[in-house]
Amino acid sequence: MRKFATVITVLLLVMLLGAPTLAQDSMTLTVMRFFGDCVDTFGDVTDLSGTTSECGIITTLTNIWNAENPDVQVETIVADWPGTTQLNAAIAAGTPPDIAVLHGRRIPIYASRGALTPLSDVMEAVGIDASDFTEGAADYGIYQGEFYGVPFDLAATIWHINLDLWAEAGLVDDMGAPMLPTSPEDFVAAAEQVYGATGKPIAEMAGQAGTVRPLTAFIFQLGGALSDDAGNPTVNTPEALEALNYILELQSFGAITRPYNEINNAIAVENFANGESAGLIDGTWRINGFDRQIAEGDVALENYYVADFPQLFEFPGTFAGSHNWLVPLGQNADPARVQAAAEFIKWLSDNSVVWARVGHGMTRSSVINSEEFQNLPHRLEYASMSSNVRSVPREVWGNAFWAIVHEEVEAAILGIKTPEVALADAQARLDDFILFQS
Repeated sequence: MRKFATVITVLLLVMLLGAPTLAQDSMTLTVMRFFGDCVDTFGDVTDLSGTTSECGIITTLTNIWNAENPDVQVETIVADWPGTTQLNAAIAAGTPPDIAVLHGRRIPIYASRGALTPLSDVMEAVGIDASDFTEGAADYGIYQGEFYGVPFDLAATIWHINLDLWAEAGLVDDMGAPMLPTSPEDFVAAAEQVYGATGKPIAEMAGQAGTVRPLTAFIFQLGGALSDDAGNPTVNTPEALEALNYILELQSFGAITRPYNEINNAIAVENFANGESAGLIDGTWRINGFDRQIAEGDVALENYYVADFPQLFEFPGTFAGSHNWLVPLGQNADPARVQAAAEFIKWLSDNSVVWARVGHGMTRSSVINSEEFQNLPHRLEYASMSSNVRSVPREVWGNAFWAIVHEEVEAAILGIKTPEVALADAQARLDDFILFQS
């Protein structure tokens, strides 16, 4: 009888203590992301075979997580790119998502206002090894020495090349690889050679790919910087002037052309795919699309090569953005929710080699060195990109930098301002932005 009573007591304790624990451990996490809505195609898919689109990959990865983790379900909120409008509204309403994706350059302005949850400790707790991030990639998730984002990729500016047109110009080696220029003079000579043989530009650059991105890349390559030791912007510098003058030189005689579109650079992309230019300076996110069009036989482009953004000066350096996963629950968030969020982010990071199918660079050395990553199309052609990227300074003004400098460089290219005035105006506008923020 005593034994029976003991069993009943144990069962009652299990019921009383166990049930609340199970209820507490079960939760639904909301994830706000801007990679499109493809639920009609991928809503129930858990097989990643053959999937190469951003939306398809992220939706399928989420589906797999939900199938394998019944106690921590993920509910997707699809936001419009770049995600800030919906995120700002949710934070203002006191209903932020548990997880969001943002470009890393936006992290400082959110973190400085206490809107993001510090992640360094919880990353370590769930097994995200910060030392596995490449040096350039890690910077994108950090603000004032603390991780507020987990870098997922490197969306860098690279050089898409039409090998047939380069071969027509005599600029491929015995192995069929392009003979890439390695100095400012070499680039000009190659451009003249391509145009002389084909009547087409060596590259097209439109939108920010033709203004702020090459400007900052060349500033880095000249040994310059975008900020001083106090963290203030320094865009009006000798290196910036030399970089801007070189960009103007390239465009003045048609080495680089700029089919301009206020919305995006779709015209330049179409020209490259249709064989109207020998190259395109644009992002990693174009690679998979070009490969698909070639395979389907829909475009004139046939022999396609991908190179790093050209290093023409002494030091390596190129523009890159980075999608970062962050937790916008604030400074005093529920530790259980933060840990669950971090575990989902770790799942995405651990499967980032699948995300690399899109064309983006990877942030983790272990992924970059993996056989699966290196066997992806073109990856060895622009292998040094991940170590050459440079982030915008991790300051609150970093996000404003892109819009301001783009507008001022655009004014110089259009002849509205001299290079000197454009850079001085960019500096003054950034200085005003800092004063306004303070």
